[in-house]
Amino acid sequence: MPFVHRADSIEWMRSSGWLAPADFTFLKLVHQIGAYDCSLRQPNYNNPQNVDLLEPMATAQPLFDLLCLRKAMIVSLETLASRNLVELVLGSAKKPLPIVAFTCAETGSISVVEGSHQDVEQIKSLAGAVDYPYGPDRLLFLNLVCAFAIKSDSHQAPLKVFAVE
Repeated sequence: MPFVHRADSIEWMRSSGWLAPADFTFLKLVHQIGAYDCSLRQPNYNNPQNVDLLEPMATAQPLFDLLCLRKAMIVSLETLASRNLVELVLGSAKKPLPIVAFTCAETGSISVVEGSHQDVEQIKSLAGAVDYPYGPDRLLFLNLVCAFAIKSDSHQAPLKVFAVE
């Protein structure tokens, strides 16, 4: 399944009032950068020391729906071998969307060459990559076409990956 949004269509949807500011930011960053860090932290205003966490699949669903412009069927996968993330998604989805979301019970980081999904012929290395953290309190969306490397392969907790089926 191809990525359906272009920069001009995202801007048109925003200026037409079709997108909430958070949805506009999500689409714009996924389109331009290839990554989006989504917090799962739900502030507890009655007790600021306690922070509730949103359920990752329920948080990912409306964002995948927005990417697909329809109700997206999401598959949940787990892997310890983060180097095989692309193969895992390609092998599990009929028409895979190149964008996945993942979380993990342990913290880690991923280096992403921002915007590299827009010109894959130019990708030679991870030079200039930006580190994006992931962990139990965040859901990281990633375009698998980007040049990236998951830096935390030593943890014991599997990556929980959400992909469009």
